[in-house]
Amino acid sequence: MPAFFGKAETLFELKAELEHRFPDCGDQLQDLGHGFYLPGTCLENTTAAATPPTAWWALDSLIDARILEYSSIKDAARQLNQLERGWQNWSGLHYGRSELIKSHLKPARTAAAGQPADDLTKHAEPGRPVFAVLDHQQLVYGRRHSNPFGIDAPLAEDLPEAPSRAVYKLQEVFQRLQWQPTPDQKALEIGASPGGWTWFLARLDMQVDAWDRSPLRKDLLHMPAIRFRQGDAFKVQPGDIHPVEWFFSDLICEPERLWRYLQPWLYDSDCQHFVCTLKMKGQSDLRLLERFQSIPNSRIWNLYYNKHELTWIHSKTRPLPEF
Repeated sequence: MPAFFGKAETLFELKAELEHRFPDCGDQLQDLGHGFYLPGTCLENTTAAATPPTAWWALDSLIDARILEYSSIKDAARQLNQLERGWQNWSGLHYGRSELIKSHLKPARTAAAGQPADDLTKHAEPGRPVFAVLDHQQLVYGRRHSNPFGIDAPLAEDLPEAPSRAVYKLQEVFQRLQWQPTPDQKALEIGASPGGWTWFLARLDMQVDAWDRSPLRKDLLHMPAIRFRQGDAFKVQPGDIHPVEWFFSDLICEPERLWRYLQPWLYDSDCQHFVCTLKMKGQSDLRLLERFQSIPNSRIWNLYYNKHELTWIHSKTRPLPEF
């Protein structure tokens, strides 16, 4: 039985996605307040029976969700403590009861000391178990996550000097991937202004071609690793610049336009890895998201630092996480 936890501001997207992807289960979709869960029986005759169900708009999909029946706050805590320690709780519609149960739970054991900040892939921790109260007698719990951070914020390195807070999205992507660009690689970023992602990539010792109609922050123009071109980013084609291994876009544009623009980069270039923000205006086009997902070895994630947007990741040469 899967459970899907989302953000309050995009729960309407999560609900619409689940009803679209599991049309036979709509009447069994149970509201968790900040998420939904589906009884396993309703998935038996769907493709999800063979493939672990996840959701693009879920901050975290709990693949192995189970029901636990309890008689009191202390009984719920006692049973959870017997199963695991270090639980996260998703409060939802039962905030008071959820917090009371959590107050009786054993904390997680102390994590090992962090790795050097310049290797951002070392900050990710294994997903911690999650529980969510359904009512006064039942809660749902599990450990197998689509997101290694569960519902918590990633362990981000503080970057106050960055040109924008968009850097935290890119940092989160590399933490979830558990690998990152190497210093000898080259990147293209379209829609780069004011330069958050470009600055972050140059900080990893990459060579970055940055394109935008608007300028980068002035100090970035003097960084030797950055080559800025001012103009319409959608006009740059694979043959216009030296080959790049990475393609990045946090550009505000219709996802359909980005899809069309990406085709030569996907199929007529040597570019190997793609990280693109899919920014929505109103209800998302689920069929277009299915096209992005259909590209082999692609993932669509709702990052902790995403707003009304999703992040599409694709690699031609490196395996991606299961979810």
